[in-house]
This record gives sequence, structure tokens and C-alpha cells, in this order.
Amino acid sequence: MRNISKIQGLLSIVFIVILTWLAYLPLKTPTPKTDNEAPTSFSAYRALDQLKIIAAEPHSSGTSAHKKVRSYIYSYCKKLGLNPQTVSATGLRQFGNTVLAGNPINIIVTLKGSNPSKAVLVMSHYDSQPNSPGAADDGSGVAAMLETMRLLTKMPRLDNDIIFLFTDLEEVGLLGAEAFVNSYEDLSNVGMILNYEARGNSGASFTFETSENNGFIVRVFATAVKKPLANALAYEIYKLMPNDSDFTMFKDTGISGLNSAFVDGFSYYHSMADTPENIDLGSLQHQGDLMLDMVKYYGSLDLTDTKSEDVIFFNLFNGLVIYPISWDIPLIVFTILLFIGIVVIGLKKQQTKPKQLLVGLGLYIGSIVLSMALIWGVQQLILYLYPHYSNFYSNNFYNAGYYLWCVIGLSLLCFVVFFQPVLKKISALSLMTGAMFLLVVITIVLKYFLHTGAFMVYVPLLSALVIMLILMVWPQMKPVYQWVLQTLPLILALLMWIPFVYFLYVVFSLSLPYAAAIFVIFFFPFLLSALAQIAQLHKILPIGIALAMILFGLIAGHMTSSYNDEKPLQSQLCYMLNLDTNEAMWVSPQQNKDEWVEKYINSNQDAKIDDFFPNASGYYWRAPAELSNVATSRLQVVNDTIIDGQHVLSVRLTPSYRSNVISMWLPGGCYFTQIDDRKLSTESPVSQIRYYAPPTSGVKLRIVASRQPVPIVLIESKWGIPNQLLTHPLPDNIVFGTGSFSNSLLIRRTITLNNE
Repeated sequence: MRNISKIQGLLSIVFIVILTWLAYLPLKTPTPKTDNEAPTSFSAYRALDQLKIIAAEPHSSGTSAHKKVRSYIYSYCKKLGLNPQTVSATGLRQFGNTVLAGNPINIIVTLKGSNPSKAVLVMSHYDSQPNSPGAADDGSGVAAMLETMRLLTKMPRLDNDIIFLFTDLEEVGLLGAEAFVNSYEDLSNVGMILNYEARGNSGASFTFETSENNGFIVRVFATAVKKPLANALAYEIYKLMPNDSDFTMFKDTGISGLNSAFVDGFSYYHSMADTPENIDLGSLQHQGDLMLDMVKYYGSLDLTDTKSEDVIFFNLFNGLVIYPISWDIPLIVFTILLFIGIVVIGLKKQQTKPKQLLVGLGLYIGSIVLSMALIWGVQQLILYLYPHYSNFYSNNFYNAGYYLWCVIGLSLLCFVVFFQPVLKKISALSLMTGAMFLLVVITIVLKYFLHTGAFMVYVPLLSALVIMLILMVWPQMKPVYQWVLQTLPLILALLMWIPFVYFLYVVFSLSLPYAAAIFVIFFFPFLLSALAQIAQLHKILPIGIALAMILFGLIAGHMTSSYNDEKPLQSQLCYMLNLDTNEAMWVSPQQNKDEWVEKYINSNQDAKIDDFFPNASGYYWRAPAELSNVATSRLQVVNDTIIDGQHVLSVRLTPSYRSNVISMWLPGGCYFTQIDDRKLSTESPVSQIRYYAPPTSGVKLRIVASRQPVPIVLIESKWGIPNQLLTHPLPDNIVFGTGSFSNSLLIRRTITLNNE
């Protein structure tokens, strides 16, 4: 009998390992195809040839490199026999009393359909962050669009028009997409929007966002592509985050659409290391396959009516499980009733006792609390030992993936420590029933707060409850059958939750490892029977497995914790020149100074910079710098009139050489009413404007001035610190990081506008 238990324990381990591998398998990217392998289908290597030109250097909007990329896209489309158009229009977004504005130059290319219903709009942005070549973000999307266009020109025409939109000024506020939505005359003829992005340099493309009433488009998506990766809960989580993409600008249009991105390799995001050489060609292949398949399928559909009831959808193996949202509440109610029925049956048959159920619930809550505490402690330890991790988004250094082993191992350790000793006295079924109560509560909470998110808990829970009911009704079945039934609940749990553990950790990394830990903790009740079986092999084995995972993560993380020429450290340094006080200073927003920043800022005191930026909060490293002569922009009054009893100034802002961003603050009682041809909302008077990539011809502004004269604080930013100021050049193993306070020269001055 003991040998049988050991065999079952060994089989439990093998079963979990195989299921884990099967759950992770859909996340693997396809093998990149060469030109010879894919003459009529998407080839990552052909797209890479495009990418090497697009991402040869940083090309943020308004720079000469940006103009080169635009010219290349335009000329390539011309070579394909297409008729590209460049459209310049003012884009703006208002946030309270602040407006982000710019003059994006979008590229629009239309492939005419043979029997169009409504058009399919395919979109990626061609601008990059100032300190990044943008190979993945979003050079990959642009290269995939060019390769997809090339393939479509060699195929029979699709039924619908296909509009390829290369947007500008996405990185600074989605201004190209906003300008398109505001100015495109035939927007009502668009039936489908497909946006492609990247938030790293590797991983499979995940369709993380849909439009409302998504039943039709999700079902078509599941049929259209070979490897659909999507999850309804992912969109619910995305809505809670502060992130946006060009897709955001189309939400209020009512047009159906899907938003896709690959998100692994987050340490390369917006980095100088985001180069064509570092992009995962498997990711480029998957993104291209996804784009081509979706364009071909939606391009052949009648898109006059794309709205139907929202659906729940999630991956299972290589497909999507889809069902209507209207099933959600009935399934939740059924889950609750089934749980209540199991408790009642268990108590009546004396297979469990109230105290045992409370023990199961208490142990589950205790293991959760301890797991979170230990993960927090290890997180703080890692960031203390390796402070340079904080230079990256979400503390996501190149080795961040290794620490996921620690998150899983710590959670598993708490589970084993709490539950294994009690399994000798209380059956796994009783403990499982008690713990399941918390999952029932979580299901209800998720349904209340997340419209389509509760399924992620109740679907595996429902399958487990059905198995538990069978075990309670037929307790005399053979042990081997019991083992099989006790193992079955792991199938849905592992297949559904393991990909989410991976995605949540990739997205939040060491800044918020608890997000991934939550889904690891969901496994605890499902693992109780397996824990009892594995402990039969050796009572120390479960703890040994957990400790091995923790040690592997820590040791592998330490062995790869150094930065080098191939995996450089990101560093932020800014030169600020205050012409009002005739002072200059070096500023860095980093949490911890690195050795290069230390050469410019050797003080250990951080301070505010509200003497430079109006109303600035937070503390920065700062130190005095030598003064430098730089060209400045001009702000001049063109017209001064009285309209409806208000003093109105028409002003022209003319940028100086290399001015990429110009910000303006008006004094109290004054506000902007118009930028070029765009009127501003007066419900919340605009007193601050941040204008990106201003055209050399200048920007027209209208100001209501309740006071005279009008002092305007103007801060302009020029990307790139002049070489004469960089007395200590960057070493090969450090690159400039992202953000407005990185590798930029900022000039502040107050300009007084008079009515004379």
C-alpha cells in the first residue's frame, strides 16, 4: 500500500510538470521564417530588413531621424505601387487645466477592396522615444505593416478597403491618433480597428484589449488566427492601469477593434538597447502572422454590423473558450449553490466537520498573509542588494524573470508549512472545502468590481467542486480512481492560471510581484491532494522543492545581476538652464545615483526643483552646472483685441533649433482658448500647454488675458545634452534612460507679453 502511495506521489509530480509545460506551450513564439520558407506568407527575416532601416537610431517626433523614417515609409509604399498620403493636423488632449498638443504627421495608405462593406484600419506608430531606436516599440509594428502590405499587393484584392495608418506622436500622448480621429473625414466608413504595439522585445503577441460589445469580433478572431492569445480578465486589469495606446483614442468612436502587443523583455522597453539586433525574431514572426491573418479574415467579412453581446474568453491549449457574458451570473450562482451543497452533504455524511472547514479556511488565509509578507521581504532585500534595478521600469532588470522562481517558491513554501502537518489529522477534502469558501468570496468580489473577470476563478473552481461532489457521493470507490479524480481539478487550474502568473509577473515584475503571487496562491486548495501524495515520497520533499525554487531564483538572479556592454545600465541626467536667475544645474530623477551620475552630482542631498518647474513635486538629485549659451524660442504678440469685454491676445510661438517640447504656464486669471485651428474647452480653463515637435513655421495661440502685462513661464526641451557639457562621456556599459529628464537640455525663462 505504501508503494502505491509513493507511485501516486511520483505520478502527481509528473502530472503537474506536464500540465505546467502544456500551459506554457501556447506562450512560445513560432520559429521565424526566412524569405525562402515563406514566399507567400509573413517572414520575420524580411520584416527585419525593414526594421534595420526604421530603427537604425532614435527617431522621436520632430527630429531629422524621424523625418528619415517617414520618408522611408512613404517611398517604400510608392515602390509597391500604392498612393501614400502624409497628413499634418493639430492633435491635442486636455487633462483639467493642462493640454498636451502637437503637430503630428500621420501616413495613410489605402488598399482598395473589390466589394467593400466597411474598411479595416491597421495601425502602429512610427515615432520612438528620444533615447531609444524603438525596434520593438513600435518599429516591429511598422515593419510588420510594410511586409503585410507587400504581401497583400501580390494577392487577390480583399473585399474591404484596408487602411494602413502609421501614427505620429504616440509616445508623448497619442496625439497622432487623436488628430486622425478628429480630422479624418471618412471615419464612419471604418468597421474594424487593429492596433499593434510592443512593451518589451520578446514574447508572444497577446490581444489584451477589445472594444465594447465584443462577441462578434472575438469569435472571428478565434477563427482567423492560428495562435489566438487573449483573455477577458487581461482587459479588465488593463482598464485599471494608467497605460494608454493609440487604440484608446478610438474608444469613443464606437468602432469595433482589437489591441495586441508582446510584453516580455520589459527591461528593453524605451531603452537604447531596443535595437533590431536585440529583438526576438519569434516575436516579430508571431506579430506578423497575427496581423496578416487578421487583416485577411476581417478584410473578407461584412463589417456593417460588428456588435454583439460581450463574451467571456480565455485560452485553453492553442484555442479560445468563448461564451456569452449572460452566462456569467447563472454560472456564479450555480458555483455558489454547488459549494453550499457540498458543505451540507459533507456535514450530513460526517465526512467533514464545521471545525475542520474553519481550519481549512484559516490555514488558507494564514498562508496567504505569510506568502505576501515573505515576498515583500525578499523584494526589499533584492532591491537593497541591487539598487541599480531601480533605474529600470518596474525595477525590471534583464534578469527579472529569475525572481519569478522566488515568488512561486515562497508561496509554495507557505502552503506546505501551513497545510502539510494538518493533512495527517484532517482529510484533504475537508481542508479543500474550507479553503474553497475564500475562492467563492473572491469570485463574488471579482464579479462586482470586474465586469468580465470572475470567470478566472469560478471556472476552475466549478470543475473542482464537481469532482469533490463525486468523491463525497461515492466515497467507497477504489483508491486509484480517487487519486485520478483528485488530480483532475488541477487541469483547468494549471492551464488557465499559469499563463496569467507569467503575464502578470512580466507586466509588474519586482515593483509589484504580489500580482503574480495572487494567482499562485489560488492554486493552494487544488494542490492539497497532490501535497498529501507527494509527502508520501518523503515528508521533506515538498519543502525541498519550494526551497530549491527560491534558491535557484536568488542564485541565478545574483549571477546575472551585473550590467555590461550588451545589457547596459540605464541612467538619467538632465541639464537645466534657468535664464530668469542665470543659473544652471544638473538634475537626475533616479532613486539611486549610479557611478556616472555621481561624476556630475556628487552631493548626497536631494531637493525639489520647483524653482525651475512651476508646482513641481518630488525630490531630485541636483548640483550646480556651468552656464551655456543656447538658442531660445520666440513668443510674440500678433494681435491684441477686446472680444466680449475680454482682452484676447493672438500669439505666435516660434521654436528655436532642436526644440522638441515647449511648455507654457499662464498666471492666474489668464487662460488659453485656441491652439492653431483647435479650440479648447473653457469648462476647465487651460493655463498650461505642453507642445511637442513644434513646426518651424510656428504655433498660433490665443490667450484670454485678464491682467496686463502677462508673464508667461516658458520651458523648452532639446533632446541631447551638448557634447561640450558632457565632460565625462557615457561608458560603454551605461546608456541614457527614458523620460524628459534624461539626455535633455531644458531652458526656463519668463516672457512678459505687453499690450503695447
